[in-house]
Amino acid sequence: MSLLRTVAAHERIPPVRGLVLSENSRNQPVDLVDIRRWLRVNHDLFKMEKVDLLFHRARQPILASVFDMAEQLGLRVSLRTNASFDPAELGSLRDYPFLDVFLTPDSPDSPHLAAWFDACREADLKARLQIHAPFSASFDVQAASDRIAAADVVAVVNIALSDPFVMRPPCPTSVAAMDTFRVMNALTRMLAARDIETNLVGLPFCHVEPDNLIRAANSRQLLLDHQQYARAAYEFAAKVFRCRPNAIGKAVMILLGRNTMTTGYVDNKLLPWIVEGPYRHMVLLALRKLTRPLRAIRGKPKPLPDNETACLREVERIRLKVEKNMEPACRPCRFRRICDYRSPTFIRMAPSVPVKTQEGDAVPAPMAYAAIQPKYYDAVDAPRLAFGDRYLALAKEAHDLVMKQSPTREIDSDHYDIEGQWTHHMPGGNRWHSFTNTEKLSTILARVSPPVTLSYTLGGGIAEFAGFSFGRHSKIVCPMESYSHRLVLHVDAKGHYVLLRDDKPVRPAEFEGMPYAPPRLAGMLEPRISLWNIDSSIVTQTVLLWEGDSAGANETPRIDYSVVIVSTRYARRLQAVLLSIVHQRDIDLSRLEVVIGYVPGIDATDDLIESMRLAYPQLRIVRSPFDPAYALSKGFLINESVRAASGDWIILLDSDILFAPNWFSEMDKVAADAFFIAPDGRKMLTADTTARILLGEIEPWRDWDALLAGAGEFRLREADGVPIGFCQCVRKECLDKVKYVELNHFEGADWLFGFQMRKEFGAEVRLAGIPVLHLDHGGSQWYGTRKHR
Repeated sequence: MSLLRTVAAHERIPPVRGLVLSENSRNQPVDLVDIRRWLRVNHDLFKMEKVDLLFHRARQPILASVFDMAEQLGLRVSLRTNASFDPAELGSLRDYPFLDVFLTPDSPDSPHLAAWFDACREADLKARLQIHAPFSASFDVQAASDRIAAADVVAVVNIALSDPFVMRPPCPTSVAAMDTFRVMNALTRMLAARDIETNLVGLPFCHVEPDNLIRAANSRQLLLDHQQYARAAYEFAAKVFRCRPNAIGKAVMILLGRNTMTTGYVDNKLLPWIVEGPYRHMVLLALRKLTRPLRAIRGKPKPLPDNETACLREVERIRLKVEKNMEPACRPCRFRRICDYRSPTFIRMAPSVPVKTQEGDAVPAPMAYAAIQPKYYDAVDAPRLAFGDRYLALAKEAHDLVMKQSPTREIDSDHYDIEGQWTHHMPGGNRWHSFTNTEKLSTILARVSPPVTLSYTLGGGIAEFAGFSFGRHSKIVCPMESYSHRLVLHVDAKGHYVLLRDDKPVRPAEFEGMPYAPPRLAGMLEPRISLWNIDSSIVTQTVLLWEGDSAGANETPRIDYSVVIVSTRYARRLQAVLLSIVHQRDIDLSRLEVVIGYVPGIDATDDLIESMRLAYPQLRIVRSPFDPAYALSKGFLINESVRAASGDWIILLDSDILFAPNWFSEMDKVAADAFFIAPDGRKMLTADTTARILLGEIEPWRDWDALLAGAGEFRLREADGVPIGFCQCVRKECLDKVKYVELNHFEGADWLFGFQMRKEFGAEVRLAGIPVLHLDHGGSQWYGTRKHR
């Protein structure tokens, strides 16, 4: 009996395992620098927390560099090998910080497999094992099960019909294929009985025996199983596996470039050509040059259906198109929503075996069976499975609120639409029709501030994910696992939140390359319903809203000026900026608000906001938190933070700029007739003057004139006279037309914004005789700063 234990949990966690190849299908080695870049792609783009390093030969010299890079990125590395060499060639596995070892032998009788089991046991490492079809009729299931269990290191076993990284022949006859299916089912059942997590991978559900349905894994289940690979990382590795090493390096470089805020058109088109053929990109570039002039004569895009009859007709068209690709036996099968049907892989491995219709009501969700399978959780996944105390406390708070208190508002289905398409309003609900696998959004449901709780019920169909959207950078959604769910999002006063699905806490889903789940929900929120990859249609009902202090919210005074500050690692200078605002003369601070775009945890901005609120409660400060992935994307942070602003005027201010004490009273004098206002230059303070301000020895609102007259350069009309980003004041409606360009740096973006403002709304109004002070920060920081300032 294995000493390892599996755990049954009510919620599955998604995979965070990537895959990096050290060699291709021809056993040609991938260059070490490309392996290191590939590790970064897994961390930065795919958001992986652990990776398997495919390693079929003993390339011991590269391991130190791989582990060094992984340590820098915070990735755990596992060794994936086909066990074709003796582990002694690597020395002791104890000398390497492997998370575990994934063994994928070409045959269960691999001569080195027992040595690998011994090496794992000696190094106190767990092993994952994958055994591949085909199997002969004489395969001894009992002996294989005994051997695996006796090793006492195997935590997980995949019994796989096929694997793109393992070359196995197909079943020669239909009889051999049925023998293989029988062995796969029997071995799965026997290993699971020994408390070893066992997954039956790639077998259509109609060939899975009933007691193994909870262990069956087609692509829809694999994508939601923490034990397997994340889709993006897996698919990329599978595509490049058959490429030459230099093509693999090019593909990795292109993916690495996608982590920036802009991506080249040619790069995006070039990637599939690289992985499919070494010279095809030449044809692509030539074809693009020849066909560019033809764009003007292309037909107009097909409009979306705009009434119920048209929507139903389109749904039926899509259904027939999907069914056309199914085997006739699959169309009425109850597993049709969760199975891969007679897939190309199945046809290759068992070409003469048909699929069989399984009668009954359609199984609605991919994890309908798999959700109750006991699973093994390693050192990375176990902490992810356990909810923190705060999350559980918020979940109880949300449950009690929803069950015991009436909502403060009900947003009936007649009061929101589906953005960008016709909305099918029904009594008590809205039916969403979808013809693509993309995200669909409702219109804005309300404008609220934490604490707040939202809830809605959806059903009558299924989508891949459902939840709420708060802008491009902030989406809190979870997988649908049934035809109907009730979702509750509860946000406390500090912006901490919990998502409940059918009264149970769930983790927000993450997506490739996009850190959607925000660290907090703070400031002014504009929630929308978010549904991803709807299967034809689905219904959402009335949205219920509980607001923390609805009476107080109604008494919030009108905001005239919103100061929007993006601050990453500038907390000390930000404090001086905020003090220059609270010490303004001749203006009621209740007419102002400050929106701070920041990344929680990288500096002391959160603590600073709390202190300012306690010391100056009359100043409204709105948090606009972002994931660390956006720390260098200042244009994106500005555009999204503006959404949280309430003022008629938006003042885009750097977090090292100090206002004159009469700034806002002077703005009042010209604001009525202006669209674009700028200061009358800036005084660049010296490093020692800046230091004395930061230490509190100089109070700029008291010593303003002396600071202007003192040491430092004065810049009156720089950048060809275009108002640039240290201080740009615009009417909020102007930002509907002119936005900041979104790059992974800030070079030139502020000048371009000022130029476009002039072009659209005319010349700026200068506040004559009212400059700003610019704190020293040691040179330009267009490309971000690692130093706290």
